[in-house]
Amino acid sequence: MKKALSIVLLIVMLATVFLAGGCGSVETTAPTQPSSTTAGPGKTDPPETTAEPEETVEITAIWWSNGGVVSEEGMAKVNEALEKITVPLINVKVNLEIWDVGTYVSQAATVVANNEDVDLMITFPAAAGHFTPMTAQKMLLPLDDLLKTYAPETLKVIPEGWWSAVSQDGKVYGVPIYFNKANNLYLVYDEAMADAVGIAEGDVKTLDDIYDMLVAVKAKFPDVIPVTGDNLTLDFTYPGFDLIGNSVYDVLGETSAVAAGAKINADGTSDYKVFSRYEDENFKTMITMLRKWYNEGLIDRDAQNYEGKGKNLDGTVFCFTEPGPYSSLVMKMFNYNNKARYVQLGEGFLGTGALRQMTVALPVSCDEPEAAAKFLNLLYTNEDVINLVNFGVEGEHYVVAENGQLDYPEGLSRQTTNYYPNAYNYVGNYFLNKTWVGTDPQLNVIEEQALANVKVSPLLGLTFDVGPIGDVHSQLSALAHDEYGPALFTGAAPDGWYEEFIAKMKAAGLDEYMAELQRQIDDWLAKQ
Repeated sequence: MKKALSIVLLIVMLATVFLAGGCGSVETTAPTQPSSTTAGPGKTDPPETTAEPEETVEITAIWWSNGGVVSEEGMAKVNEALEKITVPLINVKVNLEIWDVGTYVSQAATVVANNEDVDLMITFPAAAGHFTPMTAQKMLLPLDDLLKTYAPETLKVIPEGWWSAVSQDGKVYGVPIYFNKANNLYLVYDEAMADAVGIAEGDVKTLDDIYDMLVAVKAKFPDVIPVTGDNLTLDFTYPGFDLIGNSVYDVLGETSAVAAGAKINADGTSDYKVFSRYEDENFKTMITMLRKWYNEGLIDRDAQNYEGKGKNLDGTVFCFTEPGPYSSLVMKMFNYNNKARYVQLGEGFLGTGALRQMTVALPVSCDEPEAAAKFLNLLYTNEDVINLVNFGVEGEHYVVAENGQLDYPEGLSRQTTNYYPNAYNYVGNYFLNKTWVGTDPQLNVIEEQALANVKVSPLLGLTFDVGPIGDVHSQLSALAHDEYGPALFTGAAPDGWYEEFIAKMKAAGLDEYMAELQRQIDDWLAKQ
């Protein structure tokens, strides 16, 4: 990669050489270094030298906007302000690019594979840009030495037990986002519509309650989509929930086939026995329920085509499923001016999959790893950087209220600002974010307490390495993630679809996949 500042410096150096050689000496007022030797008989003083200024390195960083607003003008102002922070601190100019989520899902891994201009990225929670497939395909740089040298403070921020979750073959390939990574499962719904059909807060607790609510909403508002979501999260099981059996399961960081896992009991224990997710009776009950809802017109007909799609209560939709930590839910409520309600359907746990869901990483396309590691360190340690990239420029995109919280300047709002990427919970250190007026000022304290008391998977640190069954995994992933899964997970699958899916999964090597996962669990347990 050719950096603009490097070119300018080269031109200046060549011009200096030309002037010195062809036009006599060049005067300078820069301070010179004192001689380290004393002249004696037959010796002359060494020439005085001028300390060369260290070159400012330029890097490109990318992540995505989660249904937020990032205009070209807003992005330019943030980058201008970012340069004023990073150049004095680490002598690095950062060109930050925030893509729309659809482009990031489909293109982030591709630009890395094509060796395009990307030095730092945040791995996506699903698809090809996820940490697991990117690591398996050797698309990320090992970070161990870089972190020790250029980001030692970040090593202290991240809990010691988290590093094994983002390691492969003994090397670290990403830095987990530092916040409560236990993903609960919520249903977020429109408050006004719920009131209109007589649903009060606290009335909805079970899947049967949700069904009754959706039926009532459809009858009252026939033009509204009762429930939507994307084709990964609408089925009430992502990222490891079994609402039929009232339990959770750990898939150990595997994100595409997701065909097996180990169940975790209510007391946090496990029998460490692999079960077949798609053949499980509770999964079959769930997809049968979703099919019934779909046939009754309760589920968004287009949901099977949505991957990583932002969900919004915009008057055309009544509710959607929302996996994530409590802080994400609070900000979701804030984005709707607290005119929405929610019900928690499942309590999450901290496992390998959650820690791998989003990481700050350096892709193999990075040709300035030292500079990128320095910027990475700021994302975990510098409050000014975090609040700038997440919320914009103070005085223009937000103001600081008397209580220290953020608010919009007069005449500006969440809908009219030109910079609000809604990325606060997946960029570096979440706890460096300021809170917003309209949310609990103690939100970060609440989340820190939740993190201190979070349920931890007994398999934390074990990652399912699909390398030994690469071909099998690829075939299973294509079937589950692309061909059959989207329709199954959204209720759109026709009769016979499930049976055909299982038959093809078996033929592609499902039993071999499960046996390899069990072998790795047994080997891991033997080393504990």
